[in-house]
Amino acid sequence: MFLKLRWLGIAALMAAVLTACSGHAPSSPEEKQDDTTMVVQEQQLVFLFHLMLRMDKNPALAISKTQAAVWLPIASRSLAEGKLTKEEADSILSAFTGNQRNYYNEMAENNKERIQKAEQFQEHPHNLTDEERNKLLNNLHERRVKGEAV
Repeated sequence: MFLKLRWLGIAALMAAVLTACSGHAPSSPEEKQDDTTMVVQEQQLVFLFHLMLRMDKNPALAISKTQAAVWLPIASRSLAEGKLTKEEADSILSAFTGNQRNYYNEMAENNKERIQKAEQFQEHPHNLTDEERNKLLNNLHERRVKGEAV
């Protein structure tokens, strides 16, 4: 029963994020800026929920019954409204245990570094040394073999 409740909560949160991600094309500069902000927020939400799913697969970081009980009402509201507010996201983060918080911070830092490297590569794709290029390709290959999102 608990496992079903936990997964139901996580599934509802993911559905809310995916629902919020569907939108329309911007028509004005202000709307484009708002859409850019929404894209960043949506990416952060997807990152959070994806990370929660990964944490729950690790016995040391698994989501507890108490956490699921806190998150389920948030998931239900988010699903009904089609969005997740900053306060709701903060509520989710505040319910993390110390190990979960450390894992989240570590993964967030790794994600930030990955995004920065990708931006640098997009700006200067031909400035990679052979060693950097090989390291990038090896990392990509390792992540694919492990089944991680690329």
